[in-house]
Amino acid sequence: MYIEAGSETFSFAQLGIFLFLYIGLILLSMIAMFLIIKKSEHPQPWLCFIPVVNYTPMLNIIGKSGWHVLWLMVPFVNVYFMIKWLVLFHKAYGLSAWVTVLWFTPFILVVLLYMAFSRDVEYEGTLYSK
Repeated sequence: MYIEAGSETFSFAQLGIFLFLYIGLILLSMIAMFLIIKKSEHPQPWLCFIPVVNYTPMLNIIGKSGWHVLWLMVPFVNVYFMIKWLVLFHKAYGLSAWVTVLWFTPFILVVLLYMAFSRDVEYEGTLYSK
């Protein structure tokens, strides 16, 4: 069976392959984030697999309460807080704040995999834990 889309036709097999790859990349990024959070010895790294709640371990690592997730619900304000939190998150692992720029490019998965599997990236703590 085919779906007509303009002059091109897409089969359900092509749609299935796309969804399979999409879900695979999402799972790979979740596993990478799990390993990154696990490096900090956070008590609940498995929270990375639950949507919306997956930001709470990151917030706890940078010294913020999990309730700060609610800022992500406010338009325009959410962009400011997400950039601010990512900068603090990268600094907690000894990376430059400029690594945050890569989160807004297609190379986000490369950054996550580097942070998860590199022996050079270690949790150093935050300003609040020193």
